[in-house]
Amino acid sequence: MTEPRELCDCCKNKLPFDLPTEIIEAIKEKRLVVFAGAGISTEAKDIFIDSLYDEFRYDLKLDDNEFPEFPDLISAYCQLPEGRKKFLQKVKFRFDYVQQFRELYRRASHFHEHLAPIHQIDTIITTNWDDYFEKVCGAIPIVTPEDFAFFDFPGRKVFKIHGSINNIGSIIASKEDYDKCYKSLSKGIIGSYLKMLLATKVVLFIGYSFRDFDFVRIYNFIKKEMKELLPHSYFVTLDNNVKERLNSDKISIIKTDGCFFMETLKNKLIEDKLLIDNERLGIVYTFSDIIKTIHHTYIPETVNYVKSPQLIYNTFYQDGFIHALDFLIFRADSGVIFDEHFMSHTFHNYERLKKEKIKNKVYHDIAYIDGYLNGLFVIMVDEVGLEKPPFFYFYGYGEVFEKEDFEKLIPESKDFHKTATKWATRYVKEIMKNNNEIAIHHTPFL
Repeated sequence: MTEPRELCDCCKNKLPFDLPTEIIEAIKEKRLVVFAGAGISTEAKDIFIDSLYDEFRYDLKLDDNEFPEFPDLISAYCQLPEGRKKFLQKVKFRFDYVQQFRELYRRASHFHEHLAPIHQIDTIITTNWDDYFEKVCGAIPIVTPEDFAFFDFPGRKVFKIHGSINNIGSIIASKEDYDKCYKSLSKGIIGSYLKMLLATKVVLFIGYSFRDFDFVRIYNFIKKEMKELLPHSYFVTLDNNVKERLNSDKISIIKTDGCFFMETLKNKLIEDKLLIDNERLGIVYTFSDIIKTIHHTYIPETVNYVKSPQLIYNTFYQDGFIHALDFLIFRADSGVIFDEHFMSHTFHNYERLKKEKIKNKVYHDIAYIDGYLNGLFVIMVDEVGLEKPPFFYFYGYGEVFEKEDFEKLIPESKDFHKTATKWATRYVKEIMKNNNEIAIHHTPFL
């Protein structure tokens, strides 16, 4: 009989939980605000051997029974010669260290990877200094009052109330920093906006513990500022004694790992058809590699535009296909490509544009749009993941799936649409006037 294996630290923290209905409803209405702490970033226990807090305790040679609050610890460290400068260098070193090892970076940004496709979460508040919400989730950072001018830009925002590693002077760490920060939040424009947000949203605290100074300071600040308008919040934690330390009917506890919670939430939204499955992005990358190889290697070796000018439409079609896949890859971090309504709207806009091009007989743009539409389909249609999409095209004939069929059809393709062939012939001759080599390409503009 085989002895049961002990679960690894990662797996044993994936505790089963009931996903609150209120959170799902808040997601549907874009009313969920994520309040993110260091536990879902570089200070997660599986990143570094020692926490940042432990490093500074060691540097200050504190006794085993001395455990000051984090801001007091940093204040003491900053009293050393060039202490503030050395503190910031240590912080930057940790972020750079994680960045240079893909294994560590993937662990540190695991939570962000699960959040990214959830386009309904467009407001994040964090006390973290890292830039993972910007890099992984496509969020616009709001760090200073001057940044607030961009708060109504379309897209996801992250309010970095304790500063950012990309704006080193903005980092909040010492007791003096905290006092100044919360005074500013009480009276400043960013604090006023956050209070308005919290009064109208459902708040999810994740990446904190109830012993976390950041959480204590934040929650006390919110209680003081919001008073009777204090919103009901959810707190994702692994803390076993949380109920004993928390005396509030305004917080519901979800006992599980933060990354596991976000992964479960994402999968539930996919299951309920509220989110396009982000696993399809892998298909996008695969098809992108295939069509770029065809476009840049096979087509130049196979096609003679002087002899068969009508084949420029295949090239324009493939340009459109490639540009659509580039668009999907670039916009994946913001989550919008996993929004069925957004993608349908984008698709129909190109269909309307195609009708205008057909009316005006703009043949090269029509071929390009046909390719772009098929590229968008890669993320939109389930079945496309099971079949090879049409990488080839003839104007007047349509899509072609196989190289062999493409080659067989080349001789007769000039007759598929004779007017389009005439235009292509003039186009190729015009290019040949000024160039010995033909460079056929459709830019990503219409």
